[in-house]
Amino acid sequence: MMAVLFCTIATFTLSQAVMAQSEGMGRPDPEAMAAARANQLRKDLKKAELPLTDEQDKKVNDLYQETAKKMQALFQESAGDRDAIRSKMQPIREEQDKKLKEILSAAQWDYYEKNLKGKRTGGPGGN
Repeated sequence: MMAVLFCTIATFTLSQAVMAQSEGMGRPDPEAMAAARANQLRKDLKKAELPLTDEQDKKVNDLYQETAKKMQALFQESAGDRDAIRSKMQPIREEQDKKLKEILSAAQWDYYEKNLKGKRTGGPGGN
């Protein structure tokens, strides 16, 4: 009887530990990813000798946070339907690019379009 009780408790404890670990393995935190993307853009532009001004930096951060919230809502409402997500992502990305073009200087935007646009930066597997 004691052995059965011990095995039951051990199994329960182990399953709780596995579930707790797997919870952290879901989608990355959107705010953290947005901050990482903004940071990567900042680094890339600085490396190209086209650094963001303080005002641009704040606007870029705000824009990426806004986009991340929209994307998170999209993922939640699409419930894993990849086709629905893909079709709804395009207008969000186009809106982000339109706003980003207004924030960046002509030289920064040109560099972004030629070298950075479409790259997955700042997230898992990014640069």
